[in-house]
Amino acid sequence: ARFHRFIRPTSWDSLLKGLPKDSPKLNKGARTVSFAKAVQHLEEWMTKEGVNVADTSGYLFVTCGNWDIGTIIPKQCKKSKIALPAFWGSFSNIKTVFNLQYNKKASGMKDMLRSLRMPLKGVHHLGMDDTANLAGIVRKMLSDGGSFEATGGAAARKQQPRPAASEGAARGAPPQGGVRRLYSSPGADP
Repeated sequence: ARFHRFIRPTSWDSLLKGLPKDSPKLNKGARTVSFAKAVQHLEEWMTKEGVNVADTSGYLFVTCGNWDIGTIIPKQCKKSKIALPAFWGSFSNIKTVFNLQYNKKASGMKDMLRSLRMPLKGVHHLGMDDTANLAGIVRKMLSDGGSFEATGGAAARKQQPRPAASEGAARGAPPQGGVRRLYSSPGADP
């Protein structure tokens, strides 16, 4: 399953205050939501997918770099005047895990794909294409015996070990035993 939302700039709402509802500056066809609304939708979607959002030991976001969840999301939460959701309290930087697993120095998604002899699918730095490519890398790493644990966020600072995920979990299959779900962020640092 996939989650996707177009998020409008934070300043947009304040710029539009006072404009008449029929103003040509308002794009009636736009399907954008505020960052806060997108976070709410994400939590609702995760719950619908069977994720116990409150139990952060049951899943882990996978990013391609520390910037997405480690830097920009906390800043955006503050700017949007919402608390950083617990589900972004820790994450796994696939580059760190990849380099440890394969004893490589891959600097990003394209390096990892090249190293694994996997083709780039879609357009690099296009969110949903990057997500699909990163999911393919995760599946390959898991099939090669790898596992994922938090490399960033509060859980990584506490150095709490996390159970390994299975290939089925990377595809979104229901967790079994100690298996956790992995979710990839769409930005590639990404």
